[in-house]
Amino acid sequence: MEAPRRLRFPKAARLRTPEEFRAVRAARRGVRDHVLDIAFRRNGLPLTRLGLAITIRGIGAVHRNRVKRVLREIFRLRRPDLPMGLDLVVVARDPAAAGDFAVAAKSFDALVRRIAEVAAR
Repeated sequence: MEAPRRLRFPKAARLRTPEEFRAVRAARRGVRDHVLDIAFRRNGLPLTRLGLAITIRGIGAVHRNRVKRVLREIFRLRRPDLPMGLDLVVVARDPAAAGDFAVAAKSFDALVRRIAEVAAR
């Protein structure tokens, strides 16, 4: 079964190069809580893109990959409702909590609401 077109996570919706990640971090705008840290900047495009930065220290590859899958899925499901024209770099501050879908989703939703407020200024 194929995912509905609006819920896909195409390559165009991903930050892929180190320069793209550096540009977001250089903008020095972000929000954080105890689970996630989200840096963001306007990208001038008609879509919001996601980049993930998950540490390799202290957790194994299996758990790190689970955290990435969970965060990608949260972004994929919420992409139609996100503010347009942003690049987001998400860092898992607490990888154990970020691996739990419900906890990560609650954190992501709260931080995106704050981003929408800050970006509107």
